[in-house]
Amino acid sequence: MKENSVTILQAPDNAHCLIVNTAISYATTNPSVIIVGEGVDVMVLMVALTPENKDIYLLKPGKGKNKNFIASKSQNMSRRWITAVAILFFVTSSLGEDDPFVETILGKVRGHYKQSYGGRRFAAFEGIPYAKPPIDDLRFEEPVEAEPWTGIWNATTAHTCPQVGLGIPEPIGNEDCLYLNVYVPDDKLDDKSNLDVILHIHGGAFMIGDPSIAGPEYLMDRNIVYVAINYRISALGFLSTEDDIVSGNMGLKDQVMALRWVQNHIKSFGGNPNSVTIVGVSAGAVCVHLHYFSPLSRGLFHKGISQGGTALAPWAIHKAPLKEAKRLAASLGCHTSSTKELVKCLKQKPAKEIIKHAYYSPNIDKFPLAPFSPVVEKKDPRAFISNDPYKLLKSGNITDVPWLSGATSEEGILVLYLLKFQVNELNERWDIVLPDVLNYEHIVAESSIVDVAHKIKKFYLKENIVTEDNIQSAIKLFSDRYFHLDLDRSARLQASAAKSPVYSYIYGYRQDANLDYLYGVTKYYGVAHGSDAMLLYVLPSLGVTFSKGKLSKSDEKVKEFFLDIVTSFARDGKPISDGITWEPVMKADEFRYLFIHNDEIKMTSKNELASVRFWQSLPLREYENTISVSNKDEL
Repeated sequence: MKENSVTILQAPDNAHCLIVNTAISYATTNPSVIIVGEGVDVMVLMVALTPENKDIYLLKPGKGKNKNFIASKSQNMSRRWITAVAILFFVTSSLGEDDPFVETILGKVRGHYKQSYGGRRFAAFEGIPYAKPPIDDLRFEEPVEAEPWTGIWNATTAHTCPQVGLGIPEPIGNEDCLYLNVYVPDDKLDDKSNLDVILHIHGGAFMIGDPSIAGPEYLMDRNIVYVAINYRISALGFLSTEDDIVSGNMGLKDQVMALRWVQNHIKSFGGNPNSVTIVGVSAGAVCVHLHYFSPLSRGLFHKGISQGGTALAPWAIHKAPLKEAKRLAASLGCHTSSTKELVKCLKQKPAKEIIKHAYYSPNIDKFPLAPFSPVVEKKDPRAFISNDPYKLLKSGNITDVPWLSGATSEEGILVLYLLKFQVNELNERWDIVLPDVLNYEHIVAESSIVDVAHKIKKFYLKENIVTEDNIQSAIKLFSDRYFHLDLDRSARLQASAAKSPVYSYIYGYRQDANLDYLYGVTKYYGVAHGSDAMLLYVLPSLGVTFSKGKLSKSDEKVKEFFLDIVTSFARDGKPISDGITWEPVMKADEFRYLFIHNDEIKMTSKNELASVRFWQSLPLREYENTISVSNKDEL
């Protein structure tokens, strides 16, 4: 093969794949040619260098804007010298000339570069292990800290835990998924930068989701380190047998392990381990709030932001996890007479079968509350939480750090979407269906179930059925029950229990890109669940992407406002933006919150955020009737 017949290769941003594939291609199709160079790893060289009669071509970065790689022939190279070249290239060149590189206590990490919304270059390290793979004997067990590695860890691929759910009818993801992503502005990638850290816990009803659901492109225009984590979800993360066999909350314990990783390693990426703010949306918001009650999380974070969920939400804590564990086991052909045998059997089943059977639960048919979610564990030093959050709040037994919580103005649109095939049934069988829909039949005396249903219908719908004419009243009902009541109650109780400030907001801003379309809503009914995250994160997994200049002037203004309050809160626990004085919630006062609306952003006060007094008048034992778990090994 002549030198002038070698093709000049154009390298993309991440040249590794192109050059490796080229090396394999040339080695396969040209018996006398082997290519080594930038991005080629040891495995490729081992394969390619096997034949003795190969000419050697070295790929070197060329000059110019596109960094073309130019192949040039090298003569008289012995195999021993070639091996030395291979080692040299692996140590010095496989990272790529422009790739970000960090050395941690665990080992060396290679990332790649991305661009922020504002055009700033930032380093992305995607797929760093923080725990051992939770597979085989480690399934359903507490996470085990990741071990150090040799060589260079290629952190350029994000991970997804096994999941099935809304919009995901067939299983995706891998059980080996306990990885996290770290993002930092390129000019701040230094262990002396000491930037505030924002750690994101994704939502998804404890059943779906991964770190990519909240992209960093907006946040990377500010000087922070952003961490997004995976944790086990569905039955793999939240199965509980209510005893010592599987106490539950593995997903939350994964989060604790990730927070420990941040304490030990984030300084290497320019982060300040003494300034960590945990942030979450929906189920992630519940997780954030639950960390305030866990002794395992003490000292691992310093502020928290919950968007669209709190630990007092009626969907936050599973009241009958053993029943769900038995149902799942039976559906997979496992015996359920002993929790030990039940778990032993489930450990032998394919992960994708477990999460598929976990999602298609009879409870999903009634109403899509998560069949597997956080639980109150039996008392044990290793328990994430061993008492009900309400009781812990009332007693003041919480981590005393600032908390910011909020919700959208029409959260209940989500519930109506989930009920879209059951509205007729709800109207026809209100007394029977409503207790399931509102998840209250287990907290009221059986003799009062129907009476409560009648009172709710009278209060919200004036005795009418749900129709287009009173759809806003139905949205108000579901917003109150599932989001606004617990926001009001949680904020007041935490303001009373803690010395640190508590801030709340209601997001009523109608932005250009709303989440209504995800809920199948063709007419605008309000600001739906999760919309308050859309101008803080880029949401590629939901079909929301960005390009510079696409946001309207109004959206741009609200985005900057959100970035201001989140980054200032992460800095010193006070949400600050130009022209806004955000007053904290006070227990004995009117409920004070920041109202974010199209017309203006202003402080607002109400006697009650939701219809608190009406719900207090109902004979519901929401918190007083907390179900305690069993201490038995046998069922």
